[in-house]
Amino acid sequence: MTSSDVYSQLLLIVTPEESEGTDKILSLCDSALDWVMRKKLPEISDDDSRIPYAAAAVAYYNYALSRLTDSNDPRNFKAGDVSVKKDIREDLLVAEKLKASRLAEVSDIFTDTQFGAWNV
Repeated sequence: MTSSDVYSQLLLIVTPEESEGTDKILSLCDSALDWVMRKKLPEISDDDSRIPYAAAAVAYYNYALSRLTDSNDPRNFKAGDVSVKKDIREDLLVAEKLKASRLAEVSDIFTDTQFGAWNV
Protein backbone atom coordinates (compact mmCIF):
# COMPACT_ATOMS: atom_id res chain seq x y z
CA MET A 1 0.00 0.00 0.00
CA THR A 2 1.44 3.36 -1.02
CA SER A 3 0.48 7.01 -0.90
CA SER A 4 -0.21 6.70 -4.65
CA ASP A 5 -3.02 4.24 -3.85
CA VAL A 6 -4.45 6.79 -1.43
CA TYR A 7 -3.99 9.56 -4.00
CA SER A 8 -6.02 7.55 -6.54
CA GLN A 9 -8.84 7.24 -4.01
CA LEU A 10 -8.54 10.93 -3.11
CA LEU A 11 -9.03 11.89 -6.76
CA LEU A 12 -12.44 10.22 -6.59
CA ILE A 13 -13.37 12.75 -3.89
CA VAL A 14 -11.71 15.97 -5.00
CA THR A 15 -9.67 17.44 -7.84
CA PRO A 16 -6.86 19.41 -6.22
CA GLU A 17 -5.91 22.79 -7.65
CA GLU A 18 -2.96 22.56 -10.04
CA SER A 19 -1.19 25.30 -8.11
CA GLU A 20 -1.09 23.14 -4.97
CA GLY A 21 1.38 20.70 -6.44
CA THR A 22 1.38 16.94 -6.39
CA ASP A 23 4.10 16.81 -3.72
CA LYS A 24 1.88 18.55 -1.15
CA ILE A 25 -1.07 16.27 -1.94
CA LEU A 26 1.09 13.12 -1.86
CA SER A 27 2.49 14.27 1.49
CA LEU A 28 -1.07 14.53 2.85
CA CYS A 29 -1.82 11.06 1.44
CA ASP A 30 1.34 9.63 2.98
CA SER A 31 0.49 11.12 6.38
CA ALA A 32 -3.08 9.80 6.20
CA LEU A 33 -1.86 6.34 5.18
CA ASP A 34 0.55 6.33 8.10
CA TRP A 35 -2.29 7.26 10.47
CA VAL A 36 -4.54 4.46 9.17
CA MET A 37 -1.74 1.90 9.31
CA ARG A 38 -1.04 2.79 12.95
CA LYS A 39 -4.75 2.48 13.85
CA LYS A 40 -5.55 -0.74 11.99
CA LEU A 41 -5.86 -4.09 13.72
CA PRO A 42 -2.71 -6.25 13.45
CA GLU A 43 -4.63 -9.07 11.74
CA ILE A 44 -5.74 -6.77 8.91
CA SER A 45 -3.49 -7.21 5.88
CA ASP A 46 -1.44 -4.19 4.82
CA ASP A 47 -2.89 -4.75 1.33
CA ASP A 48 -6.54 -4.54 2.45
CA SER A 49 -8.45 -2.39 -0.06
CA ARG A 50 -10.23 -0.55 2.76
CA ILE A 51 -6.97 1.06 3.88
CA PRO A 52 -6.58 3.54 0.99
CA TYR A 53 -10.35 4.13 1.10
CA ALA A 54 -10.13 5.24 4.73
CA ALA A 55 -6.82 7.07 4.24
CA ALA A 56 -8.26 9.09 1.34
CA ALA A 57 -11.00 10.40 3.65
CA VAL A 58 -8.40 11.41 6.22
CA ALA A 59 -6.25 13.01 3.49
CA TYR A 60 -9.27 14.90 2.16
CA TYR A 61 -10.01 16.27 5.62
CA ASN A 62 -6.37 17.31 6.03
CA TYR A 63 -6.47 18.87 2.55
CA ALA A 64 -9.56 20.91 3.46
CA LEU A 65 -7.92 21.91 6.74
CA SER A 66 -4.75 23.01 4.93
CA ARG A 67 -6.84 25.15 2.57
CA LEU A 68 -8.51 26.80 5.56
CA THR A 69 -5.14 27.88 6.90
CA ASP A 70 -3.61 28.73 3.51
CA SER A 71 -3.27 32.49 3.17
CA ASN A 72 -2.85 32.10 -0.61
CA ASP A 73 -6.37 30.67 -0.96
CA PRO A 74 -8.59 33.70 -1.58
CA ARG A 75 -11.76 33.95 0.48
CA ASN A 76 -13.06 37.05 -1.30
CA PHE A 77 -12.30 38.63 -4.60
CA LYS A 78 -13.85 41.20 -6.86
CA ALA A 79 -13.51 41.49 -10.62
CA GLY A 80 -15.33 44.51 -11.96
CA ASP A 81 -18.95 44.31 -10.84
CA VAL A 82 -18.67 40.65 -9.86
CA SER A 83 -17.92 39.87 -6.24
CA VAL A 84 -17.36 36.35 -4.92
CA LYS A 85 -17.17 35.27 -1.30
CA LYS A 86 -16.17 31.72 -0.38
CA ASP A 87 -16.78 30.16 3.03
CA ILE A 88 -14.05 27.54 3.33
CA ARG A 89 -15.50 26.42 6.67
CA GLU A 90 -18.35 24.75 4.79
CA ASP A 91 -15.78 22.75 2.81
CA LEU A 92 -14.18 21.69 6.08
CA LEU A 93 -17.55 20.60 7.48
CA VAL A 94 -18.20 18.47 4.39
CA ALA A 95 -14.71 16.96 4.66
CA GLU A 96 -15.25 16.18 8.34
CA LYS A 97 -18.57 14.45 7.62
CA LEU A 98 -17.05 12.46 4.76
CA LYS A 99 -14.11 11.40 6.94
CA ALA A 100 -16.41 10.30 9.77
CA SER A 101 -18.69 8.43 7.38
CA ARG A 102 -15.89 6.56 5.61
CA LEU A 103 -14.11 5.67 8.84
CA ALA A 104 -17.38 4.40 10.30
CA GLU A 105 -17.92 2.22 7.20
CA VAL A 106 -14.60 0.46 7.75
CA SER A 107 -14.44 0.70 11.54
CA ASP A 108 -13.98 -3.07 11.77
CA ILE A 109 -10.35 -2.69 10.63
CA PHE A 110 -9.40 -0.32 13.47
CA THR A 111 -8.13 -1.06 16.96
CA ASP A 112 -10.22 1.71 18.52
CA THR A 113 -13.56 2.83 17.15
CA GLN A 114 -14.27 5.37 19.86
CA PHE A 115 -14.43 9.08 19.07
CA GLY A 116 -10.82 9.68 20.10
CA ALA A 117 -9.54 7.26 17.46
CA TRP A 118 -10.79 9.48 14.66
CA ASN A 119 -8.82 12.56 15.68
CA VAL A 120 -6.09 13.12 13.17
